[in-house]
Amino acid sequence: KLESANQDLEQSQRLIYEQISTDLSTILAMPSRLQALHASMLASKETLDSWERQYLVGKKSWQDIVNAHRELLIASYAFHEAQSSWFVSSWRFNLHAEGLEKILTTSVPTNVCSQ
Repeated sequence: KLESANQDLEQSQRLIYEQISTDLSTILAMPSRLQALHASMLASKETLDSWERQYLVGKKSWQDIVNAHRELLIASYAFHEAQSSWFVSSWRFNLHAEGLEKILTTSVPTNVCSQ
């Protein structure tokens, strides 16, 4: 029984270390990813605006406008999903690094605020 409990403990520790490593990688990589996704979202918005103007003068079809809207929604979703992932990883990493009591007294992890 003791050996089984020790193996369970070691497995749990390995899982926690893997999660911390994954979260740290996400936190470190996310600023450049968010910047790229934000640029993509802005470019999609500019394209949509341009195509809407072109639609008004007959150079684009309604299907082009619908496709441009879809592209903007996809870019927006990717950006916001990445922000959410960064936020969750930051909270989880800070929870492991600082403990629950410290986290509960802080409204937002510091590395999320730097964005």
